[in-house]
Amino acid sequence: MSGDADARWSSQRSALTKFVQQKLLVRHLQTILKKLALPVSGLKVAQQARLTEQIDKVVEAKNEAGLMQLKRLIYNPDSTEARTPSSHSANVAPPRLQAPKTNLSSPHYSPHNVYHSPMLSPNPPALPAASSPPLLFFPSPFYEPISNLTALQSLQAAPANSSSQRSVINIAVSMTQQVYDDVRHDMRVILYCAAIENNQSGPYHVAFPQQIEIRVNGKTLSANLRGLKNKPGTTRPLDVTDYIEKSLGFKNNIMITYALSAKRYLAVVKLVRKSSPEDLVSQIKRRPHISKKSVLDRLQKESEDDDIVATSSIMSLKCPASTLRIEIPIRSTSCKHHQCCDAKSFLQLQEQAPTWTCPVCNRKIEFEHLAVDKYVEEILNSVPSGVEAVMIDPMGKWTIPERKSPSPRIKRNDDSDDDDSEDEISILDSAPLSFQSNRDTHPSTVSIFTGASRNLLSTPKSLSSEPLATSSTRATDGLRSNGGS
Repeated sequence: MSGDADARWSSQRSALTKFVQQKLLVRHLQTILKKLALPVSGLKVAQQARLTEQIDKVVEAKNEAGLMQLKRLIYNPDSTEARTPSSHSANVAPPRLQAPKTNLSSPHYSPHNVYHSPMLSPNPPALPAASSPPLLFFPSPFYEPISNLTALQSLQAAPANSSSQRSVINIAVSMTQQVYDDVRHDMRVILYCAAIENNQSGPYHVAFPQQIEIRVNGKTLSANLRGLKNKPGTTRPLDVTDYIEKSLGFKNNIMITYALSAKRYLAVVKLVRKSSPEDLVSQIKRRPHISKKSVLDRLQKESEDDDIVATSSIMSLKCPASTLRIEIPIRSTSCKHHQCCDAKSFLQLQEQAPTWTCPVCNRKIEFEHLAVDKYVEEILNSVPSGVEAVMIDPMGKWTIPERKSPSPRIKRNDDSDDDDSEDEISILDSAPLSFQSNRDTHPSTVSIFTGASRNLLSTPKSLSSEPLATSSTRATDGLRSNGGS
């Protein structure tokens, strides 16, 4: 029995710690720490460590009451008490983990209780968030969900051989006083959607049905809802703020028409605080930097490693994502290279198609790990704007490649009687490279160090949806295509 009890406590600790590390936003961490009377200052990683330490203390003491309190706070940080399923949702499976109410909830929705017409299926009933197991979206630094404006809506699968190939969902968004005030203060109204497969628990990538048309108050929206081909996670949620009526008390209608979908989807409208690439650049600049000393120490350590052949390298001062000159050099602290990209250019590309892949080494990276490289920043501030690359020796000293004055190479062809010379004289500009250096000697071995990847240049083809093309004209008339689902 003791072994079983220890295993249960260990399992609880692992589940809570994983949820803290992967699911909670900074504002959630701050809320929980305040309720536990713990300090809320510091970076996100420090807040996570503080809360994880509290979990460890409760588990080691086998404090049942303390564990229940932590569960309530962690799984529902925006409420003083965890919500419980209501009596009318007895047919809904209880959640394993109670999620923060700012995240989506996934219903076990049964289609057998809903009537399907031959062509159009009516709205399935919206399920209360409290009765649903957790459905979490992968976080994005561009979007911070504040609250749900609507109940969760289920978009049932509509395969080609089904009796109802075309379905319509209507979602009402009421302009209450609170929503009215929030929208006036730059909050955004955004439609989220996710594909639900194999009862997975998430988190989920944003995804929309392949054949879809969205109208807001009768106006058709022309928007890119597909992301990059075969790259889940590159689809953005749909911002409908500019299309809703912002009159107090007005009930906006979002109509989703979709067809030929083999998957079931869930949709919800959320109030979101949206950040621009410029906002995120400012966040990065306020973080701890990658110091010049840390870069030089690492280069020196590598040069002393007998297993590594120390050579000089050419480092480009152009952003590998945009090919423009770097203004604010950043890289992930998890990357092993010294090549940087430009902060604003990289984040602009992530806003369009969020691959979150390093443009140098193709490693998956996170926004929280991006930092300004002070070593590269010093180089950029020290060289003229026309310099495109520098040479770095194994000890971290850099030199500037510079062209010498052209040494003309002459081909002679005068107008004499010499039959071997019949062309005009031409001068070819030959410009060998030399180096300016703060040292007397120059490295003899040079390796090219650019590593530019073009993955991030693959942005969505168009902001307009294509006409729906299917075998069933009746089912798909009037819809637009959303690419691969």
